[in-house]
Amino acid sequence: MPYKKKILYGFSNIKVKKDDKELEVKGAISVSVDMSINTVSANSLKQTFTWSKVQEARGQMEVLSLTQEEQALIFGYELRKTNEETELIINDNFQFQEVELSFERQRGDNKTILYKMYVVFEPSSMIEANTISDSIEEDTTTLNFTVIKKDNVYYREIEK
Repeated sequence: MPYKKKILYGFSNIKVKKDDKELEVKGAISVSVDMSINTVSANSLKQTFTWSKVQEARGQMEVLSLTQEEQALIFGYELRKTNEETELIINDNFQFQEVELSFERQRGDNKTILYKMYVVFEPSSMIEANTISDSIEEDTTTLNFTVIKKDNVYYREIEK
C-alpha cells in the first residue's frame, strides 16, 4: 500500500543528552513543535520572488513528572548526592542548558523515524501538589522549550 510511509504513530525512546550524559525520560506523554515562518518578497524588473524562512521554533513536552536527575540535566540545577539522600538545589546560579532531545515514532511500513533537535527547556514550577479525593490521578507537567538552530538545521528526521 503506497500510504504506509505516510502513517506515523507513537512517541517512544524519549531521551535528553548533555555532553556525554544521556537520560531516558520515562513517563513522557506527548511532544509538539511549532515553527513560525517569515515570508519575504522582493520585486525585480520582471518577476516577484518570494521565499520563506523559519523565524523561530518552539515546543512543548508533556510528562508525568521529572526525576531529580532529569531536572538537573534539563534545567541545569545542581544535584548533590550523599550516602543517605539526594538533594536538588535550585537557586539563582543555574545556567540554561542546551540539550539534545531525541524521540522515535513508528511508521506504517514498520520503519522507525528518529527525531533529533537541540533545545533549551524553560524552567517552570516543579512543585504542584493536590489532595487525594475519591480517585487518584497522575499529575502531569508541561515543559516549554525553544529549538536551537545548529549548523543551519532546526531538527533531523532519521529513518531507521
